[in-house]
Amino acid sequence: MKTFENWALHFKTNRPYIHWKENYVLTEKERRAITKAIQVFQKGESSEARSLLAKADNFSKQRNDKSYAEALHHFVKEENRHSEELGKWMDMHQIPRLKSHWEDSIFRILRKPGGLEVSVSVLLTAEIMASSFYHALLYGTRSGVLKQICTNILIDEEQHILFQSQGLAQFYSERSAWKRECIHVLRALLLLGATQLVWFSHRSVFKSGGYSYSRFMQESFQIFAKSMHQIEWMCERKKTRLSVLLTENNRTA
Repeated sequence: MKTFENWALHFKTNRPYIHWKENYVLTEKERRAITKAIQVFQKGESSEARSLLAKADNFSKQRNDKSYAEALHHFVKEENRHSEELGKWMDMHQIPRLKSHWEDSIFRILRKPGGLEVSVSVLLTAEIMASSFYHALLYGTRSGVLKQICTNILIDEEQHILFQSQGLAQFYSERSAWKRECIHVLRALLLLGATQLVWFSHRSVFKSGGYSYSRFMQESFQIFAKSMHQIEWMCERKKTRLSVLLTENNRTA
């Protein structure tokens, strides 16, 4: 398991190569299928996440440990890199960038109330759906450059989900098992609502990439379950380490 210092270094140095030369011209069918969705996701990746980062900085001051906040700052920069790469591809194919969109606004509004844990939970929900979206987009386009971008983002998304799970484990480890179960249920309900929104707004992309509604839902909740398993494993690992430390201290006392 990476430390948050390792995560910060990972995000800081992760710069996958993209060969930008392309002669491919989007077909009208392809353009209709992907334009709205790629505009919305490009806008979503561009967020500066000021509220999230302010909460992270405050959290770090309370814990006297800046490593998690630093990692989040570099994570946001990686998300912005995704946005710029998608935006550059859109410019190549004369697809206008959006200045705002109601879907993006919903996720930003959901991140603001509550503390850092709520913000990270909403962020992780978006990451889970993005994983399926970019997988569908990868197989729904014949653009070689867009395929490279999607492949790189999918690799990054897998790491993002692990990183956000590790971040949430910090909060979960301080709670009882029944409280963690209640939070799991609330997060599952959040994912359920978000998947409905994303599917019905962008089903043309999913269908072009070979996804049915049931496949999208199944995949989203499989990723969610894996994330929950990772969080629980990290919580138990932390408890075990604390127990060992207490035992060693008692022996030396």
